Amino acid sequence: MSSSTSFSVRYCLHGHRSVVSSGDQPHQVLQVRLRSQSRMISRSPAAILQETSWTPMANAVFPLPLSALNGLLFLEAYIRQLLCSLDLPEGACEVIARKIASFVVELAGGNSDQVNLHVVALVDYIEEMAIVAEEAPAGAAKSAISRLKKEKVEEEVELGDCSVCLNEMNGGSEVIKMPCGHVYHESCILSWLNKNNSCPLCRTKLEQ
Repeated sequence: MSSSTSFSVRYCLHGHRSVVSSGDQPHQVLQVRLRSQSRMISRSPAAILQETSWTPMANAVFPLPLSALNGLLFLEAYIRQLLCSLDLPEGACEVIARKIASFVVELAGGNSDQVNLHVVALVDYIEEMAIVAEEAPAGAAKSAISRLKKEKVEEEVELGDCSVCLNEMNGGSEVIKMPCGHVYHESCILSWLNKNNSCPLCRTKLEQ
């Protein structure tokens, strides 16, 4: 069984805009609410095997000095730095910062020095560990098993122990000899070959 770890990020943006009162300075802020979750998943079939409860990671409020950030690219770079300070992956910071910057510019409507803005970014950081079950080894083909020959062992011949069951192979009994030359109890090797396609000792594969 093997595993691999990846992450995904979901986000939702919403904001409030109001006109600045005469003589007041605009109040413009970005609030980032970040939470995380860990999941253990399987790829085939696709399913969530286990997941933790959501854990709050941050609820930070940052100033959005739009008048000082002249242009979308400067705003995006500024927001990206804010997100990276929350230990989000750099790739996720770039994507979310771009979306937030576009959202802020659209919400401001070209009047950045005349509106109050409160933009909220809800960010879910999900770490996923994918479990991949390794396929069980295929057994030997029936045609290959049928070609194996039984041999009668003479009484005086010592064969040692069967490597499958670890019991002694007595003279006078019938055994099965593999193409590689190793011998086993009939019931032992047939049971082995139902799940494997090789000799238990030398791992030589049976020809299909």
